Amino acid sequence: MATAETLARASGPSEAPVKEPAASRAPDEVWYLILDELDYIGLHRMAGVAKRFQKLVKDTRFDDRLFRTKAPKRLKPGTLVAIHPLLNETICIFTDKKPVTYADIDRNSERTAFDYPAAEEFATNPACSVMLVHLNTSKALPVTDRNGVKVKRLLQRLSWYWNAKPPLDIRYTVASQLELDPEKVGWIDTLGDRCGWAGWEFGKVEDDGSVHLHANWYDS
Repeated sequence: MATAETLARASGPSEAPVKEPAASRAPDEVWYLILDELDYIGLHRMAGVAKRFQKLVKDTRFDDRLFRTKAPKRLKPGTLVAIHPLLNETICIFTDKKPVTYADIDRNSERTAFDYPAAEEFATNPACSVMLVHLNTSKALPVTDRNGVKVKRLLQRLSWYWNAKPPLDIRYTVASQLELDPEKVGWIDTLGDRCGWAGWEFGKVEDDGSVHLHANWYDS
């Protein structure tokens, strides 16, 4: 079975006109069989190879893998959800209480997660309208969107969260340890030197139908 990388290389520019490869003349049904074997990254790479593949991956059969499926009215409790690759490849760096979110999904550290078209895709599959994000702090972060929570919405809420103030008792505890003014302590200060995003452990639909995302521990 040909991989996305092999097909991409095979379709690269050449110095002299060549006869159209037999593979490119294969009917759509054959290409669908190949595309059915690819994951999110592979499908996007194929879409970038040629307009024909770009058209094929728009088929609704790929909606789940490409996080395009809209949120259903009710999710079955206990269902494990897939987390969007852009979120798993996102690095959140918090400096001077100004969260900067980088994404290295294409190994380009100059682009922020918000610069990717994928930020407009749903954050999970199946998509959900109510989400609780557990960040290894004392308070879970609620993220809601009646049309389905998207990657951009979740990242925006994460940025807001780290700038917000924790409960007064936590602020005083952190302030005494770090010799800070309690009024200036934000959730970010509770991380100490652990300020790098480490991805997600898992996502799951709870009994109330909401999706709970559980973050891995932060790395220094």
